[in-house]
Amino acid sequence: MEEALGRARAAVDEATAKEARRLVERAIEETDQGAGSGEQGPGWMSLEELKRARHVPSRSNRPTVRQSAQAPSVNAATEISLIGLRVSEAEPLLVKALDDAILADLPHLRVVHGKGTGALRQLVHEVLSADPRVKRFGFAPPNQGGHGVTLVEFRA
Repeated sequence: MEEALGRARAAVDEATAKEARRLVERAIEETDQGAGSGEQGPGWMSLEELKRARHVPSRSNRPTVRQSAQAPSVNAATEISLIGLRVSEAEPLLVKALDDAILADLPHLRVVHGKGTGALRQLVHEVLSADPRVKRFGFAPPNQGGHGVTLVEFRA
């Protein structure tokens, strides 16, 4: 069953990749046709012009940055997926997600780690156990991911 699901996912990924490639190739062809005819649209720049423009920033076109007394806004997700990551890759992402959720004053966070070997689940539970901002955590109900998902509740 797992093998069949894997093959199905690979087929979908391959079909998506082929469609994306087809769209990119069509866009390149349309661009090449416009460039070859000598009729370049408004705002068209050669690669050399673009490189020069990137290296010489214009001070007059820069917006003025003003300091504000308000705290910066934080975009925090209520869910983070660690599936497919190694423990060393997942840990900093988990810590950042926890920090962002706390800064955004979210009441909870949903951590999707999958079932697999249990290495990510163990990491998640170790990090959460050591974090004083976490009130409690536990597995999601079976219809919401079960042992592949940990729900985190923060202290008020």
